[in-house]
Amino acid sequence: MAITYTVYGKKTSDSGNAAKIAEGIIEKKYTVKNLDAGTEYQFQVATVDEDGKEYLSDIIKVKTLAASTTTTSTTVAPTTTVAPSTTTSTTKAPAIPDAPTISAVAKDGLAEYTITPPANDGGSAITGYNVYVKEASANWPDKPYATLTDLTGSVTGLTNGTEYTIAIEAANAAGHSDKQAALAHVTPVAVTTTSTTAKG
Repeated sequence: MAITYTVYGKKTSDSGNAAKIAEGIIEKKYTVKNLDAGTEYQFQVATVDEDGKEYLSDIIKVKTLAASTTTTSTTVAPTTTVAPSTTTSTTKAPAIPDAPTISAVAKDGLAEYTITPPANDGGSAITGYNVYVKEASANWPDKPYATLTDLTGSVTGLTNGTEYTIAIEAANAAGHSDKQAALAHVTPVAVTTTSTTAKG
């Protein structure tokens, strides 16, 4: 679905919210017709992204010309043209965040990890992290091992002596980062104990 535009407008003197005048506009220019002569109007243009989210421009105020008193022909209703402009928009669509970083420590049958949030959240707050785990030689599972908002956690039930790969996705309103960009490799090991016998 391509980016489209929606135009909202009303007379400046009217109370209440602006009404939707047109939607699904593709061209970056739209003519609003049938306006009252000598009247000030205010318009806003919403940029609609591929997910259907709207991002409103600043208010654009336009005053139509007064009706002509010198012509005897039928007066054509004045019109005004509103052009979507990125220079008037105060909000842009969020992007997918950069990948976070991960460090992990292997222990007996498990691995503990720490996440560092990405420096660039894509213009939308990070809502959580998806944790994926697999044996180093295996394919990635379809679903994450866990989804969390904490920056630390652990993966349990691992087989000692087997190498595992842990991946982290950072998620926001636009989607999630590439898990292949945030990897840690661990090999759990059994804890060995050494006993000594005192000689008398």
